[in-house]
Amino acid sequence: MTALFESAAVRGLVAVLCAVICGHAGAQQPARFAPEISALAPPINHETGTISEVLTAQDSGFQQIGYVVRWRDSQVFVTGSLAAPQRVGENIDFMVYRSVAGSRKILRFAVNEPQSDASGDREEAESSHASVTSGGAPIEDTLIAENDGYRFVAYQVRWHGMRVMVVDPLQKSVYKIGDTINFRVLRSGAGEERLLAFALSD
Repeated sequence: MTALFESAAVRGLVAVLCAVICGHAGAQQPARFAPEISALAPPINHETGTISEVLTAQDSGFQQIGYVVRWRDSQVFVTGSLAAPQRVGENIDFMVYRSVAGSRKILRFAVNEPQSDASGDREEAESSHASVTSGGAPIEDTLIAENDGYRFVAYQVRWHGMRVMVVDPLQKSVYKIGDTINFRVLRSGAGEERLLAFALSD
């Protein structure tokens, strides 16, 4: 049963998880790990790739749009902007984030969205709410990318009849196609930025 949590603690949890999954964290966040990151792998890179698939999901007014993009020698999932959707075959500009959690080096990918004004941020924060629910489904496809010791893992599954990508934020999993995984469905935001995200459960 869907449970909606309005507490500030839950909103904070969802915000952090969405930042990890969607790549909306600010450029200063990875700087804490600078001593552990080599000169060949800066915390944030701006890159361009061609979209091979577009995945969209909607539920109760919340949405996600993301793109399967060729990056280096791998296919990766880039979280997109609801305000500026793109199509298969188009080039997309995105950011590559590198961070370290314990001994794990993590990659994530997201479209670089323009900064909103402070008053709009305050209004959105006051009206936003967040919820975390659970899901489970067999894996239909797997995306894995590695670069300079950093790693990205995501699993394509069917959720409510829609194809979505479940990201493994900490890169701990070793699942394969056909395995059933459990995941969290994250809903956050307000207005036109009511976002869905999907993260592998621990």
